[in-house]
Amino acid sequence: MTRRLRPLAWLALLLAPSAYFAWRYRDMPQFGEWHDDSLYFVAAKSLAAGSGYRNLSLPGEPYQTKYPPLYPLWLSLVWKINPSFPDNLTLATWFSWIMMPGFLFGSWLLYRRFGFSEARAGLLTAMLAVNIYAILFSTRLLSELPFSVLLLAGLLLCERALSADRAWQWALAAGAAGALALLTRSAGVALLVSGFAAFWGAKRRGHAMIFAAPMVAAFAGWTLWAQLHQDPASDILSIYHSSYLRYQILNIAWSDYPLFVWKNLDQLLYGAGALILPKITDALPVKILTQTVGIAMIAGVVRLRGNPGVRRYAGFAVVNAALLLVWHFPPNERFVFPLFPLLLAGLAAEISHLAGLLRPALHHPAREQRIAGWGFAAGLAGLAVAVAGFQAAAMFLYYPEVMRDHQRRTARNRAAYRWIAEHVPPAANLLAYNDPTLYLYAHRRACSLTLPPVYWYHGDHASIRRSFAAADAFAREHGIEYALVTPSDGHRDMEDSDRLAALRILARHPAFHLIAKFGDAALYRISRTRSAGPS
Repeated sequence: MTRRLRPLAWLALLLAPSAYFAWRYRDMPQFGEWHDDSLYFVAAKSLAAGSGYRNLSLPGEPYQTKYPPLYPLWLSLVWKINPSFPDNLTLATWFSWIMMPGFLFGSWLLYRRFGFSEARAGLLTAMLAVNIYAILFSTRLLSELPFSVLLLAGLLLCERALSADRAWQWALAAGAAGALALLTRSAGVALLVSGFAAFWGAKRRGHAMIFAAPMVAAFAGWTLWAQLHQDPASDILSIYHSSYLRYQILNIAWSDYPLFVWKNLDQLLYGAGALILPKITDALPVKILTQTVGIAMIAGVVRLRGNPGVRRYAGFAVVNAALLLVWHFPPNERFVFPLFPLLLAGLAAEISHLAGLLRPALHHPAREQRIAGWGFAAGLAGLAVAVAGFQAAAMFLYYPEVMRDHQRRTARNRAAYRWIAEHVPPAANLLAYNDPTLYLYAHRRACSLTLPPVYWYHGDHASIRRSFAAADAFAREHGIEYALVTPSDGHRDMEDSDRLAALRILARHPAFHLIAKFGDAALYRISRTRSAGPS
């Protein structure tokens, strides 16, 4: 095999785990789990049908002004090729997975651009390829992987532009990649800031302007379109679905920012470390170990700061992390994933540094030093075993069981959707936790009861429960006549104690009248008259 073909053969081998996972779960039983995935697919359906960029699943079919349009535009090709849902989820799975080769190849190129040896770059890329979260994101309709591919492309092009004497074309190409990233996720604005600063700091001020031009144009164009088409309503449901910024202002008072930053920092470290030690248990000692890994990743990146390429990727990471710390949602592994290639390089650097410190201790003349050295070496070896064990458990035990659970939920929910399609009037609106999924299966518009995240940050359990006690008032406000309640409702945004309490409140709510059961799920008709709430 020629030297030129060797990386391609290595890449093909590395793609095998994610390709197998995509093939095994090609019917996408987890569809709707994250809510964003089904919202993306509904917007894609609207684009494919020529209805404009709309949220067809919501009452009133407002324009989709919250999510940038590039990823739904990509998914609209799925609807064009196969407009039959849910059969087209198989094709959608492969439309998602096709981003994985770009992610791995882009990561390998970036590592080589950092000056890493071919062996080191290959090892880090292999760790990305078998990582459970990379595999999961390659089989879900989420924008993390396509955004990461475009981010890597933008960073690589920036590197090329900064290393050439006359590189305005490369700067323009980097800006174009950044514009596509920004039109995929709003987090792309961090690349605009960090990339501009990199060119400016290198005294390439003309190139900084050239780089920024397409990104500013994309940002301004999307922002203007969203403002012109934004739902003007001021209720929490409309604001949640129409604008990140308005929802931020609605949720966070200035006095709340210290609390939000503190809790977001806790979750940011947890999310970073979880990319290495997956969240398959919520035990406190495991969380502490996971956050320690997150801290080691960051320390390693700092240790690599002398590398210009690492420094520029880290510039993006700093801006992105600053945005996440003040945001109204805890930054879990989804939000940290675009930083994963950098954080993994940082972890490798930190482990190499610690290993270097260990060598003298292992051969020290003093017995106590040797004992301490071997003890520390055993700790590092134990961590390596834990990482391998957690990744293997996630891949072969935890997530297969999660997928089987999703298959059971999907079978139950499809029975409910069929009944709704046959018995609920077409013009009726419903309350449902997975509202876009209900729309796609049953062709009925729906929305979920929107809980302000400030409740979670403050640990305000009473307000969460009061929101469900007033679910009938929420339904009247939005013209909702029915409610589909399933035992998994609330899993994304509530602690189990609150979630179970909310289900009990709805089950005995005087305004909710049971009309059909589907195993442990239930469909209610909601009274149009005011009630005193559940007793």
